[in-house]
Amino acid sequence: MKASDLLFLTVLLSLPVQLNKFFWPQFSFVFGIPQDLLAISVYLSDVLILFYILVFAAEFIFKKGAKDRLADFYKRQKIFILAAIAFNLYLFVNALFISDRPILSLWFSSKVFEFSLLATFAQFTLSKNKVFKLSFTVLAISIFWQSCLIFLQLIFQRSLGLWFLGERSFSADTPSIAHVYIFGKQLLRPYGTFPHPNVAAAFFAVGFIILSARKGSKITKLNIFASALSLLSVFLTFSKGAAAAILAGLVFICKKPFYLTLVLLLSVFSAFIFFKNLPEGQVVSIAERLILSQAAVELIFKNPLFGVGSANFLHALSAFNLFSIADVRLLAPVHNVFLLIFAEEGLIGLFLFLFLLWAALKNISARWQFALAFALIVFLTVDHFLWTLQQGRFLFWLSLAYILRFSKGHIA
Repeated sequence: MKASDLLFLTVLLSLPVQLNKFFWPQFSFVFGIPQDLLAISVYLSDVLILFYILVFAAEFIFKKGAKDRLADFYKRQKIFILAAIAFNLYLFVNALFISDRPILSLWFSSKVFEFSLLATFAQFTLSKNKVFKLSFTVLAISIFWQSCLIFLQLIFQRSLGLWFLGERSFSADTPSIAHVYIFGKQLLRPYGTFPHPNVAAAFFAVGFIILSARKGSKITKLNIFASALSLLSVFLTFSKGAAAAILAGLVFICKKPFYLTLVLLLSVFSAFIFFKNLPEGQVVSIAERLILSQAAVELIFKNPLFGVGSANFLHALSAFNLFSIADVRLLAPVHNVFLLIFAEEGLIGLFLFLFLLWAALKNISARWQFALAFALIVFLTVDHFLWTLQQGRFLFWLSLAYILRFSKGHIA
C-alpha cells in the first residue's frame, strides 16, 4: 500500500474525533455571544486531511507517467472536477466581493475547498479494492467505540470526560442540551464525540449503508456486528431524520420481497406513532424551523442573485429579532441546506451546488450507493450540519467519494 492509502485510512479513522482548537475573532460574536459556527476552528481531521492531500498529490505528480495519470484522472470525472472547480471559485469570489465579512466567508470557503479536494482524491484511493475493503474495518471500529460511548452517555446522562477524543463536557442539566421525553421523563440525548445527536445519528446511518456494500462470502463478523450496532445507535440518538434515512436506505438495499415489505411496514408504523404522539417539545422545534425557513426566504428575496455571503446567515438573521414560542431568541441556521445555500450564496451558488451534486450522483452504479445518495438528500433537506459543521461536511464529502469510486456493483 502507498503512503497516501494509509493516510486516507487514518483520515477515515479521525471522522468521529472532534478534537479541535477554536479562535474567536470579532465576527464570531453575535449580540456579544460567541457562536461556534462562526469561530475559526482547526480540527485534528483538518491536519490529517492536509497531509493526505499533499502526499496523494506528490505521489500522483512526481512519479513516472504523471501526465497519463492526470489525463485519466480528468477523463474519468471530468464533469465532477469542473463542477467542483466552478463551485469553489464562486465561493471565493463571493467571499471577496459580496460578503460583508470577507474573512469569515473566506475561511468557510477554504473549508469547502479542503473537503472537495478530499472527495476528489479519495474517490481514486477508494477505487483500490484493498483500500475499499479496509475502509469497512476502519468504519466498523469507529462505529463500535462510538456505540459504546452513546450507550454509556445515555445510561449515565452525562459525558464521560473523553476530551482527548473531542467529547464535550455536558450533563442532562446543561443549558440548550438536546433532550427527549420517554414516558413523561426527560432524558439527555447522547452526543458521542459529535456536536449534536443528529450528527452522531447521521454517522451511524452513513456507516450502516456503506457497510452494506460488503456482500458475499467474505463479509466478516465485525461488519455484521457493526451494522447491528449502527441500527441500534441511530435509534438511541432519537434522531428522526437519521431513522427516516436508514429506513429508506433499507428499502433500496433489500432485494427480497419479504424483507422489503417488513421495512415498509415498519416505516409506516413508525411514522404513525410519531405523528400520533407528537410531544410538545417537538411541536416547538417544528415551529422554530418554520420560522427560520420563513426568515431564509425573506433573505433570499432581498439578495436573490448572490446571497448574503458564506457563513453570514446568523449575522443576517440577527437583524430579524426573532423569538421562539418559549421566548428564546432564535439564532440558528435554517434547517435545510438548499435554503441555506440559496440565502448565503444566492441563485448562482445554489445552481452550482446542485450541478455539483448531480455530477457526483450520476455515478451511482449500485443499490447501496443509491441508498447513500438518498440518505444525503434527507439530511440536506431536514438539517444544516452537512454544510455548517466539520463532521457534517466530512460525512457529506466522504459519501460523495464512495459514490464516485470507479468499481461497479458490490465487493464480494
